[in-house]
Amino acid sequence: MKRLHRPLCGLLCLLGLIRAAVQAGPGKPATRLGIEGTHFTLNDRPAFLLGISYYGALGAPKEAIERDLAEVKSRGFNWVRVWATWAAFDNDVSAVDAQG
Repeated sequence: MKRLHRPLCGLLCLLGLIRAAVQAGPGKPATRLGIEGTHFTLNDRPAFLLGISYYGALGAPKEAIERDLAEVKSRGFNWVRVWATWAAFDNDVSAVDAQG
């Protein structure tokens, strides 16, 4: 069970961040990710997912995140994986610890 705990936490964090990041604007719904048969859908349309891993994102300043997400979008990427646990170079910006 412990092996599944970290990936599950990461996935839940990712889904929450994706929802917040893809808001179309005030009063407009968020992008909907779904599965239909053997393919993914975005807003009920078949889609090929092209994404990046955003290492250490939880420790980045808001301005850097906004700049990075704008760059990612401008290059045609449509998903971002954010690591819920990240500790490198004496800097731990993990959303969870060994206790969850």
